[in-house]
Amino acid sequence: MEIIIIILSVLVSGGIWLRFLYQYDRVEPEPILVVLKVIFFGGFISTLVAGLTNSAFSSITGIPIGTESLNFSKSFILSTFVGFNEEITKAVVTILLVRNLKDLDEPIDAVIYATAVGLGFSIFENFQYTREHGLFNLVLRSFTAMPLHIGLAAIWGYKIAEVKFLNGKNYFDSMKPAVILAAGLHALYDFFQFFIANNVLPLIISVTFSYFLVGIIKKKLDYLATQSPFLKAGTCTHCGTINPIDAKKCKACGMNLMQEFYKICNECLAKVPITEKKCPDCDADLN
Repeated sequence: MEIIIIILSVLVSGGIWLRFLYQYDRVEPEPILVVLKVIFFGGFISTLVAGLTNSAFSSITGIPIGTESLNFSKSFILSTFVGFNEEITKAVVTILLVRNLKDLDEPIDAVIYATAVGLGFSIFENFQYTREHGLFNLVLRSFTAMPLHIGLAAIWGYKIAEVKFLNGKNYFDSMKPAVILAAGLHALYDFFQFFIANNVLPLIISVTFSYFLVGIIKKKLDYLATQSPFLKAGTCTHCGTINPIDAKKCKACGMNLMQEFYKICNECLAKVPITEKKCPDCDADLN
């Protein structure tokens, strides 16, 4: 009975965050079954690989991964490895899962799928931690570790959108700076957890990180919602106002409407990928 309660609690926690993410994909929503598959397989594979690697590193170095406080040097070494290991693992798994996915047909989808893997990772982690430390730990992690994994995934997930819809470069090369940034933030987060465990300060830091990363998620998803080939030029996804097709900001709410991924055909007003030289709808030349 206890294991059923834990499973349901973890799934409810994950479902709340999925609902938060999914609300931004409102122009051409991703099939929910595809998103759930990415959450499950991305989360399972990345958690398994990163977990085994973290355990191996801990065994080799003799630095325990637990709740006890570590000294500065051990905390720095362990947090750096865990931060980079987990972010690189999640990013690689995401690329392998979604780069050829036919449903990845607008820029926001890249961040939706990246954060789905981050969400899946945190769900599997939460199941383990809840079994070990109880439901109260799940409540805390739902407001700290879950937005951490989701928010960091949004940072490098944006690069997936750029590669897919802008430059067509190698995913691994193009994503390095974003993955390093996310890994550095992850390492900083973990450092305080390892160095000053069993103290209220890590909780305060965790909540602050959470607030910061939720802001990143909202900002990226709000912006990318306007970058869709399925959305009529000038339409604000934030408030629904119809603006002139060349509007830079929404006249009602001030939302940024500048098109980074698409340009407007002067002949038929279609949204065309920025890399195209001719309009696929009317064959007009594009400047």
